[in-house]
Amino acid sequence: DTPLAAAPTQVAAAFAALELPGEPEKHREALQTFCRRWLLPVESDLQPAEVPQLAAGPPPAWLPLVAQPDIRRWAESLFHMWGSLCRQVAPDVAAHPDRHTLLLPPQPRPFVIPGARFREQYYWDTFWSVRGLLACGLLEMAQASLGSLAGLRGCHRGPAPASSPTLMHLLPQMVAALHAAAPDEALLLRALAAFRQEHNYWMSGAKEVALRGADGRTYRLARYHAAWDKPRPESYRQGWLAAGLPSRHAPACLLWRELATAAESGWDFSSRWLADGTSLRSCRATRVVPADLNALLYQMESNMAAFADEVGYHGLAAGLVYQAKQRLAAIRALMWDDASGQWRDLVLGAPDGADEASTDASAHPVLAASNWVPLYCGCAAAGSAQAAAAVASLRGSGLIREAGVAVSLRETGQQWDWPNAWPPITCMLVEGCQKYGGEAGAQLAAAMAQQYLETAHAGWEQSGRNFEKFDARRLGAPGGGGEYDCVDGFGWTNGVALALLQQYGW
Repeated sequence: DTPLAAAPTQVAAAFAALELPGEPEKHREALQTFCRRWLLPVESDLQPAEVPQLAAGPPPAWLPLVAQPDIRRWAESLFHMWGSLCRQVAPDVAAHPDRHTLLLPPQPRPFVIPGARFREQYYWDTFWSVRGLLACGLLEMAQASLGSLAGLRGCHRGPAPASSPTLMHLLPQMVAALHAAAPDEALLLRALAAFRQEHNYWMSGAKEVALRGADGRTYRLARYHAAWDKPRPESYRQGWLAAGLPSRHAPACLLWRELATAAESGWDFSSRWLADGTSLRSCRATRVVPADLNALLYQMESNMAAFADEVGYHGLAAGLVYQAKQRLAAIRALMWDDASGQWRDLVLGAPDGADEASTDASAHPVLAASNWVPLYCGCAAAGSAQAAAAVASLRGSGLIREAGVAVSLRETGQQWDWPNAWPPITCMLVEGCQKYGGEAGAQLAAAMAQQYLETAHAGWEQSGRNFEKFDARRLGAPGGGGEYDCVDGFGWTNGVALALLQQYGW
């Protein structure tokens, strides 16, 4: 994340000429001197972006359901937090692109970052931030963030940069929300091109697997599968330590691919990806066919079909409707567990050492909050017996605790396991239960929403911080575990809080 102070060839030549002493302390000092000379400060490729709308304060009649003065003060602080999270690309990135790791969109616009160590634009972080921006009436800022993200999609092959997780499937929802707020056919046309490119990415190569159902039919689903056989740049040291090996021989390369695949999911890391349930060295993320990924792709295909139909691309719309129906049939046939009333990830069966997807798969034993994301995506009809069963199983799952909804019940020390509660997952469960779960679902949704608002507000009131994740056991307590300490800021925490305050009040 540190830009170069000169051309790459010049920096490489300076490093080649560097004489490093053998004594450890002097060795370290020489490297530090080199870095100060040839590397610019972190985040110098970005600069703060002014948001004129923020200066005027919240719009009239803002959050009409929020009556308590202390809650309104918190909401107003969240409103003004957007100013500290808004960035734009520094001019030097365009002048010297070879000195920067940051990609330059075709038409650079201001955008919202998550905050703290997350200094770039991310897929699903942006989705929840846009939700919060719209709740604040900051339409232009939301449009700019979306335009910046969609522009990055055309800069290269594969998913967007720094996109852990690569949940571009949520981007059509951002477009739908913006289009509802300010109808714009040109926006739909631009977005469709990006969506089709992303959709093709998930429908090709190792991402797609063919599985045989109990009915003898062959179904096609998607999985995460990173084309990467080195330690991840953002966690290089941790990758070497996880492999426990001094050189890049085959087993280490395979593990690094698995770790990168887990990071691609955004759940880095979770017992969902660990064969033994605890150790990173047992990571087998490529062998998992995730229920939430496929549900989000179903939702993406449905949204894309609606956009295509609206702009007159009826043939494209019909094809997308067909693909969505095929995916939903696969989810129902292979992932829905009638006995437990939830959807489950699948674990591929394959010979040792094989990398090809298998036609055999079994239900994943880990109970995770992601098992109910398909409800949010509309994989059960509103008011149906299936939706009611999903609501009942979530209520009795043990995930809903005193201060939040835990993402799993396994205590592994990883951040996407017990006891952490994550704002975006909570919001998905709230909205899935509310929209599809009937009266019982609406009641559970309201309870989970209130619980989230109470813990997020308590965290802010006790510390002045808006944490990226929370401890589901203690009101207002930050989450923990994983490769870094809990950070604050935080785009999706603020966005979820504002969206829920708008819908439920307090």
